[in-house]
Amino acid sequence: MAKAYLINTSGIELNANINNGVPVKLPAANSSNGQPLGAAPSIAIQNSPNPMPGQLHFGLNQVSLMPIYGGDVTNFTLDIPRGSRIDTLQLYLFRADSHTIVWVANVDGIYSSDISGSLNR
Repeated sequence: MAKAYLINTSGIELNANINNGVPVKLPAANSSNGQPLGAAPSIAIQNSPNPMPGQLHFGLNQVSLMPIYGGDVTNFTLDIPRGSRIDTLQLYLFRADSHTIVWVANVDGIYSSDISGSLNR
């Protein structure tokens, strides 16, 4: 089964809610060098038409990020193309401000432009 890892690159600890599941804590990055201090536990990527709460699936996924100590929620849709061959997905999250999130996706350790999405306003 494919697995995803969400890696927070901001200096603020975040909670991630995936497809209306239980929030997952994403550790903050090191404030002196920006290096991520770790990833949240792996998240299963299901090969089903409907995602289970807290898990990703091939297709559209709803993700919400919020600073752990409160603040604005950033919602976005993450599209993992159906039929993709993925063992591991590493999603490096960059929180530019309280309303903007960008990411870099690696599939099996190699940059992928196939993983896309958009902010939900």
